[in-house]
Amino acid sequence: MRKILILVLVVMTFAGFASGETWYNTGQTVELDAQDRDSGVQTTYYCVDQSDSCDPTEEGQEYTAPFGVDSEGINYVRYQAVDNVGNEEDVQKKHVRIDYTDPGTTDDYSGEWENTTTVVDLSCNDPENPNASGCGVTEYCVDQSNSCTPDEEGNSVTFDEEGEFFLRYHSTDNAGNQEAINSVEVKMDFTDPDVLVSGAPESQSRQAAEAEIVCDDHGLSGCEESTYAFDIYDTPTQECKGNLSDYDTEPPFEVKKHSWVCAIAQDKAGNWKKNNAPVEFDVGSISTELFYPGAPDTVVTGKDRDVHIILRVGNEREECREIEVSTEGVPASFQDGSNEKTLTLTPLSEKDFNIVAEPESKGINQLDLRIEDLDNDFTVQRTVDIKVQETEGAGQHEVPGMSMIQLIALASIAGAVFLLI
Repeated sequence: MRKILILVLVVMTFAGFASGETWYNTGQTVELDAQDRDSGVQTTYYCVDQSDSCDPTEEGQEYTAPFGVDSEGINYVRYQAVDNVGNEEDVQKKHVRIDYTDPGTTDDYSGEWENTTTVVDLSCNDPENPNASGCGVTEYCVDQSNSCTPDEEGNSVTFDEEGEFFLRYHSTDNAGNQEAINSVEVKMDFTDPDVLVSGAPESQSRQAAEAEIVCDDHGLSGCEESTYAFDIYDTPTQECKGNLSDYDTEPPFEVKKHSWVCAIAQDKAGNWKKNNAPVEFDVGSISTELFYPGAPDTVVTGKDRDVHIILRVGNEREECREIEVSTEGVPASFQDGSNEKTLTLTPLSEKDFNIVAEPESKGINQLDLRIEDLDNDFTVQRTVDIKVQETEGAGQHEVPGMSMIQLIALASIAGAVFLLI
């Protein structure tokens, strides 16, 4: 039996992107040319399917002219020829791979402001319709105007500078289909905001004040108001705590007693900061004044000498106030030898407390005077710093020789009417 030589010519109308076997993104024209050296070719039959199972002579048709293949997917062109004496060749086949569908590329950026170096990964997917040629190349570019054309190949992009950037990207599949440009705004903020406490009263005699938080994020991600919080102290403190969990009071906060207020705030990137130092809110309807040598500066005294102090407490309300006055820190006592007194202040009155401090150690000694309003549950604290020198006579506010009578005269000159206790 003689075999028929069949030449199959696939005429490409588009030069596609090749990867192993060529994929096309347009329909293709197929031309069959059968030859027989002896009796000649009688008929050529063909069929096209995507299961590689059709029978050219039973299910196909007679070839008379070039035909088109335009179904998306992997098409099998199956064919055979019969010569003039009835010889049939074996069924032959060729692939025609067609992909009209653009690939799709996504990024894994969170969409939020970031406060550390961030790597954005790009992922390409080429949908199967019913088969896919596969992703070929992904390209990207970065600018701040959202106008650049992707021209750098890669699947990940690193952002390590502050600002707002546009990442623009697209992919091309192995058939040459290229998706439209995608764009995502990537926002980077590495700088802590500045945080301030506002609302501190100008006068210690104010009855209350509203503490608020002022935050400045330098034009970056912006301050996140939901993160604003206070840490409130009833006693003097020199430094605000550095733990976020310590800040549990929401602003605005009405301060009704002598307090020291710290604040924190975060920006929208998660950077956070506390205010530099506690802000003193010297409020309440109790006024206080201190008289001592060199007030309001540090008392400088010699060793083994007492320091005489007058604390004046005023009731600014038209109602009686029960108060408790006590001393802490440096050993000190009132005129009767106690270090704590409880009494009732009549409306719109003042009373003076005669206090003798007895510093025991060289250097800076601190005397704290606490005035507690027992009726309204707030405390005012005043502090006197006493510097004890080894020898006498060196300090500009040194107290040797200053008697209580002289100190009382000093208080009288201040224009007050007082009652010693």
